Amino acid sequence: AFLFISDGADGTPRGAFRMSKRIFVSYSSPDAAKADAIREALESAGISCWIAPRDLSAGTQWGAGIVQAIQGCEAVVVVFSAAANNSPQVAREMELAVSNRRPLIPIRVANDMPTEDMQYFLGVSHWFNAFAQPIQNYLPDIVTSVRNVLAKERSPWASLTRRMPQTRSGQLV
Repeated sequence: AFLFISDGADGTPRGAFRMSKRIFVSYSSPDAAKADAIREALESAGISCWIAPRDLSAGTQWGAGIVQAIQGCEAVVVVFSAAANNSPQVAREMELAVSNRRPLIPIRVANDMPTEDMQYFLGVSHWFNAFAQPIQNYLPDIVTSVRNVLAKERSPWASLTRRMPQTRSGQLV
């Protein structure tokens, strides 16, 4: 998305600035409908989301678009299922999020447990289970959970410590 700044009365754009989305939605294509329902609920609650392929700009390389979106977001929602569990793309997105110190918000949309590779990234995250009932039943609670994570990320201490050197386990050096 872009923010256009106008000169004044005539509304003529003076410049455009890229605006980052607050949430990056990571999912495997078989889970597209559930990912889109989560995205729609978050956006209806005023939380901007980046989701592929919708937000890939024309002419942007897929990988570069993903990297820019994760670097610009505040947190990553991972729509987790057997398909996500076996998706190298979802694993790469989580790896990129962790390396950029973005919190992961895993939402289990199926009763599947993560592989060891996925456990490596998701092991410390609190899971949101959303699979016993239709996804729509969980959307209000998902929105609340995401808001809580975003509130923590906006705290002055969180933004300061994110820039400080840390060990692999997250300890400040």
